[in-house]
Amino acid sequence: MIACKPAFLLKTGKANIRQNDDTYFYARILVFAPRCGNGCACPTETLYDILSYMEAKIRAHLTIEGRVQGVCFRAFVRDIARRSDVRGWVKNLPSGDVEAVLEGDRKDVGVVMANCYKGPPGSLVTNISVKWEDYTGSAAPFSITY
Repeated sequence: MIACKPAFLLKTGKANIRQNDDTYFYARILVFAPRCGNGCACPTETLYDILSYMEAKIRAHLTIEGRVQGVCFRAFVRDIARRSDVRGWVKNLPSGDVEAVLEGDRKDVGVVMANCYKGPPGSLVTNISVKWEDYTGSAAPFSITY
């Protein structure tokens, strides 16, 4: 395996995490991106640690704020969700935000959420509100809705 340069801080944010007793706490999310593109195992810190105590299957309802419309944000989320085997949907809101529902394995939903903080080129995510919902298993394959 090829060694790489240290990772650099890409985005920070907050997540609203529901504990088993339905109380909420805020956790600071740090998302690091590797400097190299050689496919090595670069150090990356994402939502995995925060989600590790939760069930294997989860459902997250996101509201993504910032410059997220007109930059292919929905297609970006759809592509990552499909590659990660996450089900649900993403859509634009009249307020200029983007709304998404992600349902699947804890690790896979964490990958999609971490990438939502990054966004596609041209986007600027300022905040992501997360509402944890009960996993239903009824979500359709990931799609863009209107």
